[in-house]
Amino acid sequence: MRIIINSISRTFDFKSRSRAKELFIYILFLIIQFGIILYIEKIKKDWIITDIWWVLYYIRNVLIFVLFFSFLPLISLLMRRLHDINLSGLYIFVPIIIVSPIYFFIDYLNKKNDSESYYDINKMEYVDKTITNINSTFMIIIYIIILIFLCLKHSDGDNKYGKWIKPD
Repeated sequence: MRIIINSISRTFDFKSRSRAKELFIYILFLIIQFGIILYIEKIKKDWIITDIWWVLYYIRNVLIFVLFFSFLPLISLLMRRLHDINLSGLYIFVPIIIVSPIYFFIDYLNKKNDSESYYDINKMEYVDKTITNINSTFMIIIYIIILIFLCLKHSDGDNKYGKWIKPD
């Protein structure tokens, strides 16, 4: 809990360093929040018959609000983590610059090929000319590359982004 509060309190600190442990615990905190929201959404259909439906509704809305505002600390934490491995925090935008044109190009191809998709009466099957799953595969590959970068060993000693953080 101390690590999460520390991460949130350092939201506007884009210049120092953070350890990988701090980043992964914060991401786990976000995943748990998202899981609770999904669970509440799953049991939403049973809310009408319970007397506490309004409490669950309120908790869900508060968690969505907190989750929404938890992304700015995540961005600053990612930048500090990149500083810890002696990279500029601006590398956080590299996946966006790489992924966006490729995503839109594949989307353009899908729209073009969607008109070429058809149902073959002789074979009794739908022939899909779109390449939708390439986008998903490509995004997974990009996220794995980002994860590898974030798991790199920290730079020993001081660097240009701050003093060395001693391990716990």
